[in-house]
Amino acid sequence: MRSQPASAPGALEVVQDFCNSLHVERGTDALADPATAPGWLRDIGLPAEDGIRDEELAELIRLRTALRDLVHTGSDAGVRVRAAEHVAEAAAGLRYALRADGAGRLGFEPVGSPAERVTGMLLSRVHDAQRDGTWERLKICRSDACAWVFYDHSRNHSAVWCAMGVCGNRQKVSRYRGKR
Repeated sequence: MRSQPASAPGALEVVQDFCNSLHVERGTDALADPATAPGWLRDIGLPAEDGIRDEELAELIRLRTALRDLVHTGSDAGVRVRAAEHVAEAAAGLRYALRADGAGRLGFEPVGSPAERVTGMLLSRVHDAQRDGTWERLKICRSDACAWVFYDHSRNHSAVWCAMGVCGNRQKVSRYRGKR
């Protein structure tokens, strides 16, 4: 069983989970099946309903790719620019309603199709994380075989592997064997 790295704090954890719906190491994609994707999205705390159309699901997959490219410190500038443009396009058509909770606290809630509500919630959380400084700590594991999105809890923001005991150890053993 793979040890899971520590989760991102607060609402950013949902963005991290969404990015990790593509499990590179296992070769699975939680968003690949329109029948099961809404349930998986609900399980991680997103407002998904059954009946997400194939084209909406494809758009969510493109958004996931763009978010993963933005947190991947190894992405070249062109990839990051295209990812940022895609996120801007996804955000352009979003609509929000101002809602009050039982205590009178106001908040913006995404409205529209099921996919638009999911996109709106994800991008709102990315915005909040960028504003509070936690976004920069969301990274992709340096191991290409893993590519897990993790939250860097290190003091100096220098972590490059999702889990030192798993991917970090694999990389170090591989380098050691290569030298011998």
